[in-house]
Amino acid sequence: MISTFFGSPIYDNYGSIMVNEDFKPAGFKMSLGLKDTNLALEAAQEADASLPLAELAKEHFSKGVENGLEVLDWAALIKCIE
Repeated sequence: MISTFFGSPIYDNYGSIMVNEDFKPAGFKMSLGLKDTNLALEAAQEADASLPLAELAKEHFSKGVENGLEVLDWAALIKCIE
């Protein structure tokens, strides 16, 4: 299924990173994901719009940063989901 339906370098790369828990060096740090998610939520609030998936991402990014994962690649979010 991954090679056909999800056949792309992004899925291949991040799938491998997640399976192998190879989060260093970070291609995009979790702390930057939290920053960008907060910026998107602020813009949505100014536009009187809702971004429920961004709210969910913020919860997970915040949990990761609180648990000391801020310098890891954002793919380490899999460690923040219960």
